[in-house]
Amino acid sequence: MNQSAATLSNRNGPNGHTESNNANSTPSALTRSRFNKIKRHSTFQMLNSKGFTQTSQLNYFQRIYLLYSLPKLQEFFISVDHRSIWRRHLAWSLRDGDHLRNAVTGRFASNMVFMSLLLGTEIGVLFSPSKPADAFRKALDEASYGQLDFWAGIILCISIGMTLSTLLANFTAWAIVGAVSPQNSHAILRSSIGLYAAQLPARLVLLSIYCFVVTVALFIFILLPRVWCFIIAIF
Repeated sequence: MNQSAATLSNRNGPNGHTESNNANSTPSALTRSRFNKIKRHSTFQMLNSKGFTQTSQLNYFQRIYLLYSLPKLQEFFISVDHRSIWRRHLAWSLRDGDHLRNAVTGRFASNMVFMSLLLGTEIGVLFSPSKPADAFRKALDEASYGQLDFWAGIILCISIGMTLSTLLANFTAWAIVGAVSPQNSHAILRSSIGLYAAQLPARLVLLSIYCFVVTVALFIFILLPRVWCFIIAIF
């Protein structure tokens, strides 16, 4: 009787459970410990330890250089959404003709709003009662070809004409594309003539923007001292 009681006490745990229950709970405890050990390490460290990744050896300046070297030089001056490849991608990516027409006309509408604001700014500068405006208007009236005010006025007048042409081109394209039915929008906007017609307003927008930038640069060069002109031109 004493031996059987001792054997039974050895088999039972402190709470009266048998060793079989403890044996069944042991694998789950090991699994939890392994999971917690793996959880302590990040995914990158785990992959790096297995040889799937390689730690970067580049410093901060080299990373900045690689970041700015990703786009091409011309993409700093002409964004990709003003190129024909973007128009071609837009025409072939949208399957629904109604969505394609709305996307193209929406872009023309936003260009019209932007060009209207730009045109109002340029006309306001041309007829401004300020002293710099009086100076270049006087230079235009006297045909002073040797003065910088004369050429600033000429570029401003060219910019006004370019902006007005861009506004009319976007309005015409918006009206024509908006009249196309959704069933025929793919056939028209995916053709070569449709792509060229949709690309013309975008190119005029770029020309208008750069004419305005040149005008602003000339006025900055006239108003500010020479040292500050070069500093602003660099930045």
